Amino acid sequence: MKTKIIPLILLFLMPYLYAQDNNVAGMHVIIDDGSTQGREAFVPFSTIRSGEVDSVSIDSPESVTMWTGIRLCELIKTQLQVDCQDIVKLTISADDGYSSVISDDLLRSVHDGLCAFQLTDSSPWEISYGYMRIIFPDLRRMYWVNSPTKMIITLGKKKTTHESLIFRFLDNKNFQSIMKQDLTGVDYFAFEDLVFTLQTKTNNFTVVTGDSLIRDYHVSDELNKRLLFHHSDDDGWEIDGIDVPLGLKTRHISAIIIGGNHIFTKRLSEQEQNMWATLYLDRVIEKNEIQTSGIIHMILTDYNNKLCHENIDWIDGLNFYELIESKFQQNESLDYIEWMIY
Repeated sequence: MKTKIIPLILLFLMPYLYAQDNNVAGMHVIIDDGSTQGREAFVPFSTIRSGEVDSVSIDSPESVTMWTGIRLCELIKTQLQVDCQDIVKLTISADDGYSSVISDDLLRSVHDGLCAFQLTDSSPWEISYGYMRIIFPDLRRMYWVNSPTKMIITLGKKKTTHESLIFRFLDNKNFQSIMKQDLTGVDYFAFEDLVFTLQTKTNNFTVVTGDSLIRDYHVSDELNKRLLFHHSDDDGWEIDGIDVPLGLKTRHISAIIIGGNHIFTKRLSEQEQNMWATLYLDRVIEKNEIQTSGIIHMILTDYNNKLCHENIDWIDGLNFYELIESKFQQNESLDYIEWMIY
């Protein structure tokens, strides 16, 4: 009987046992306010536990789980003097390299975020949760983070005068050199090779999938070297790699966005086009306050770096993806299309 009781007690005491390890019991916080230095702080777990405790009930088909902890926004306000209303991006990293990036429309869910360290029902605290689990009841569980060790809070910045988006397809000639095949003959490429080819320095990227998902990634330099994109059976792509956290292994990827470079991994079906427009294009339009009744200024560049400028009327019902794809179909030597956003 005792052998059954002791493991059960250990499961309930797990958050407290983890808290004894100073290497994980707390978060290193970086506040990016647009200045050259920003601010940094360390929030220990003992401080987190000392706040006003709240509980969140989350239903599932199997059961109801009651999570107990401290409201994330309350912690950020009291310990860091930052209002969640001013946050434009929140990046939370775990000790295994996994990162959750919350921005744009998802930011509204940050206000319901909870730094949970206890379950008040009969459910045991799982070892995988670590000393604390940051949960967002309104978001998929891939945005939840176990044993958070680092949090980057990006505050609102002034909008630049203009920016540009560059569109390519993955069958672009410049990407042929990074394509490889595994032992079963399946195509794949390394993320760091893609970053090098695009000549961008950022490790941040976004993926759009054909099954209604858009996800922002913020990965470390070390994890960046292990990320692979494998071609999948549905003609899309999926993330894989050695020791890559399971939560990062997104499937059915139809588009990858890195530092202003937008790469379609395939020709999109009508359903995928609608998904891409809803998940990605609409938020670009909203973010940049683009008037969808104006002029689209495009720069078309071929493999010989010859430029061609086009101004296109943005009319009601314009399918932006079809416009992009038609330009590539009309010109086989086209390298990329740059959309200038003013």
